[in-house]
Amino acid sequence: MLKYRIITIISILFAALILVISGCSDNNVIEEPEENIEINPVNGGNLVIGIDGNVETLNPILATGEGERQISGFIFRGLVKSGEDLRNIPELAESWEISPDGLEWTFLLKDSARWHDGTPVTSQDVVFTFDRIFDPRLNSPLRENFQNIASYKAVDDKTVIFELFQPDAFFLNDLTVGIIPAHIFKEEDFTVEAYKNLTIGNGPFKIKNWDKTLKTLTLEKNHDYFGKVPYLDEVIFKTFPDSEAQKSAFKAGEIDTVEISIDDWPLYQQMKNVKTYQFPRMYYEFIGLNLKKNHFQDFKIRQALIYAINRGKIVGEVLLNKGRTVNSPIPDHSWAFNSNLERYQYNPQKALNLLKEAGWEISEDRILYKETGTGKREKFEFTLIVNEENKMRYRVAELIKQDLEQIGIHMKILVKPWDEVLKHIRRRDFEAVFAAWELDTVPDMQFAFHSNEISGGYNFVSYINQEFDKIVVELRRTTDTKKRQELLLKSQEIINRDLPYIFLYSKDRLLAVRSKFKGVFPNPNGFYWNIEEWWVPEEFQKKGDK
Repeated sequence: MLKYRIITIISILFAALILVISGCSDNNVIEEPEENIEINPVNGGNLVIGIDGNVETLNPILATGEGERQISGFIFRGLVKSGEDLRNIPELAESWEISPDGLEWTFLLKDSARWHDGTPVTSQDVVFTFDRIFDPRLNSPLRENFQNIASYKAVDDKTVIFELFQPDAFFLNDLTVGIIPAHIFKEEDFTVEAYKNLTIGNGPFKIKNWDKTLKTLTLEKNHDYFGKVPYLDEVIFKTFPDSEAQKSAFKAGEIDTVEISIDDWPLYQQMKNVKTYQFPRMYYEFIGLNLKKNHFQDFKIRQALIYAINRGKIVGEVLLNKGRTVNSPIPDHSWAFNSNLERYQYNPQKALNLLKEAGWEISEDRILYKETGTGKREKFEFTLIVNEENKMRYRVAELIKQDLEQIGIHMKILVKPWDEVLKHIRRRDFEAVFAAWELDTVPDMQFAFHSNEISGGYNFVSYINQEFDKIVVELRRTTDTKKRQELLLKSQEIINRDLPYIFLYSKDRLLAVRSKFKGVFPNPNGFYWNIEEWWVPEEFQKKGDK
């Protein structure tokens, strides 16, 4: 299982993936890479970040809110991290080895890693961290992520071994979880509150002051960090009730960064001393088709639908080009993406040709129909369910409706609140539903498309392909890089052909930052994945300079 990532006020959590069928409001957007970065970064300056909601804990094994997890990432580091190309690379671990059967993972820790109090990070800390993750007294939200671990042990101070029940090529992704210090705690003094109040980490920043009354947390540079020591002296977090309050604070000069919406983009681009960034995310929106319904059982019909929808127009008119069309569950900026897939460019004539091959005809009055053999004609019509919380998604549905009418298909749009949409999905009581997935960086397709996930799982469209099932199971079990790449390419080819979803687009994320900050390069790992590289020219380090 992967990490949970909450991106909307209403979401489904499952195996580290989040189905965004509800409140994916117009705020869920994002970037543009840094250009003309100055050659000689300098030390000094501070960064003020706004976060939504209260911060109850910074302990990485207990943090649940997005803000808590974000701050925790500045203070605690794990065995591995996701690199610039979204592949896992060493962090606390110097290196690792995997046994031929894929069940034993051996990690060698870096000698240079230290806790903020100067104590060396050891394999006992890793063991202690997992002991606490599995400790029922703490009820860690990460416990379910590690159910495939059979055992773990410290061989010496710098070597730790994990034994798995089943081979899992995605195991590394879970090991990005921050490691906590064993020497801080004593079993005889155990309290949940003590773990919630943990403040000693091993990351690039350490806690300087936490004012819970003012809801402000100040971190300072860790000069003894085992990795690249940050340029910034301090990072200050301020909490706000919601994203609109953050935007107001940014406009007032109280914070230095803010996530903005597509509609906000022109305004922030015109702001003085502000730079805007647009960058891709591990996310895509789609129409999920109930493949048990007669209309959608033939993949040629599904191909016809995607050819009939002008997805480029949607990206241009609704997303204002702050996104891109997608044709696969793996985003095109992922290292695992298959670049040779069918792109399904808008082509209504090709759509009609495919429908004709599937037995459908279009009448003189532009109605698509099929002869039933009883002297009656069956019209091609269906209902698309859209959640009312997402106004942008409704605008997209209206454009899709217009496109399908051009080839004789009548699509009714049914708008319902999220809780009602969820009931339809759980009962498999729908023809088509507008949805989205926010993914982690691991290219896992099994959760959504394996046939075992139909009953009670997240294959709610009831997609079945035995070849695909075999491939994705093998993909998770093999640790051979070349073999995994072959399996990733093939599995995407199958989904791209079968189209269990009508893939639509991925919305970029949008970020506004004070232009004095250099080295800013947000990517799908997040806004601050390279926070050690952020810096401020000396002339802007004086208090009040923007």
